[in-house]
Amino acid sequence: MATVGKPLLEPQVGWKRFSAITSAISYTGSWEKFETNITSYQFNNNVGMYSTTPNDTMKFNFTGKRLLLKAYGNNDTSGFILTIDGTVQGSFKTAYNTTSTVVVYEKTDFEDREHSVEIKVLPYTSVSGATRTRVLFDSVDVDQDKSIGIVKPTVGQQLTAPESGWKRYDDTTSEIKYEGAGWVSATGDSNTYAGTGHYLILNGVTSNNITFNFYGTKIRIIDLYWTNRVNNVTIDIDGVVSTWNPNNSSNKYQVLVFEKSELSKTIHKVKIFTDSLSGTFSIDALDIDSEGRLFHPEEVTNVAELEIGKRIRCHYQSSTANTVGVFSGLGEQTSELIPPTSSATPNGDFYFIMVEDRNGRKQLVADRNIQSGISWDTMNSSGIVGGVLVSLFVLEEVSTSIRLLTGGITAIDKDDEWDKYIVNSTMNGQIKPGDNNVWNWSGVYSWTSTTNTYASNNRTVRGNSNVGSLSYTISNNVAHGFRPMLEAVILPMNRSLIKHDGSYKKWNTDWNAVSTTIPPENAFISEGMGDLSVLDRKPAGFNQTMTLNGNLGSGKVFKTTINLEKYLEITNLSVK
Repeated sequence: MATVGKPLLEPQVGWKRFSAITSAISYTGSWEKFETNITSYQFNNNVGMYSTTPNDTMKFNFTGKRLLLKAYGNNDTSGFILTIDGTVQGSFKTAYNTTSTVVVYEKTDFEDREHSVEIKVLPYTSVSGATRTRVLFDSVDVDQDKSIGIVKPTVGQQLTAPESGWKRYDDTTSEIKYEGAGWVSATGDSNTYAGTGHYLILNGVTSNNITFNFYGTKIRIIDLYWTNRVNNVTIDIDGVVSTWNPNNSSNKYQVLVFEKSELSKTIHKVKIFTDSLSGTFSIDALDIDSEGRLFHPEEVTNVAELEIGKRIRCHYQSSTANTVGVFSGLGEQTSELIPPTSSATPNGDFYFIMVEDRNGRKQLVADRNIQSGISWDTMNSSGIVGGVLVSLFVLEEVSTSIRLLTGGITAIDKDDEWDKYIVNSTMNGQIKPGDNNVWNWSGVYSWTSTTNTYASNNRTVRGNSNVGSLSYTISNNVAHGFRPMLEAVILPMNRSLIKHDGSYKKWNTDWNAVSTTIPPENAFISEGMGDLSVLDRKPAGFNQTMTLNGNLGSGKVFKTTINLEKYLEITNLSVK
């Protein structure tokens, strides 16, 4: 065995060493990377990880019977509390009055299985001989034929940040839909993720739901364990139901209450609800794949799928204040959503919500001001006020234009688009009229195209203090926001799919199946081939090199391989 407090430049026979910077070790707190060229320090690959903050933690799993830990042993380090498999092993010092890394822990008689390890930094006042709070960690040694790995959190444990390979969405993100009345959006509690949470206090049966869609293969729900929570929460993922119970005598924030992995890599529909009659029904955050994406339940990704109440994502960027920016990426997730009050130089995504279909002309309104600090005159000079064509879709047969909504010439004039769509519409029963969670009107006025009767150089602005409020201001004022209205028209088009071997297919460098049944119109629009010239067989023949394969009597035998995927049809072979 090695000696605790002494150097160990190389792992012992039968052991294997892992550096402190390996991705298998997770660090929580203010840990930083330490690099040195001083070989006498004896750091593995001249690198380590250090923290000077008490209670900072590092975690990993290892398999096997043996474990050895190394750290820098000078007195300007302190020590750590070691927990293995949930049991505290004790406090261990790293202050050995040396100028090199030393063995600080070794044990060789664990059960031969996977074990979890947590190391928590101790203040120097808790360690005899230490002069500074610091742990400068070097490496981990385990059995030669074993390994270490990332500690996976389990349901019931706190998870204050998403792990590597995951990304977190807060409860306030607009992709999450809270159905029913009574929801409270709480802010200001620093114990919750991002200081926010959604909750509903029950008094009998409720039909309220939390709904969203996501693309990915795994999901985690983050919430509270508390004595006042409901005793049953159900999650429905694509019709498969699971439950959890957040009612717990041990009050904890940011708890992993549910996890599901190994889902198919596609879009999944999620609904969260409760059968409890009393208690608090809540959610704090959710995690999905880092390469995944959250979808609003009413979100679509192409214009052909739009109906009243449906929404489609878009990107907007303006690099200069009081300047109309650029729209792009309709139907795509390009970046994070623009804040509801926006900024003078925004660079983010937002949603267009479809409010009406006028004889095939789809009318959509932005769910927020996408830019603040812009004047009516600036937008007018760019053609935005009355309407200007913009290129937002990959299909040439889809025409898109941007303009401002009409806003009413006086406070009693209700014959305008702001009142019709934002103040009064339910989107065919899908929303509460004027809901700020949908339209984000609070806190900033939105310019409209309307000239107010007060003066010819004044324009009507809407929103800010109340969804129905109407005011007016001079057209060169830069204190208000840009909320665009989009008109999308699907022009006449020809789209084709080829039926072969029981499937409807398209050609895109290869044959790709679209559907096994006759596809609907929107599938033809989004997936169909607009140019059948890709099927033209331009080459009429080809030459193939043949190689000598042997002798047959007085002649010779030649052979070659023909790629039947490359040459679609062979009707004749010429042999000479």
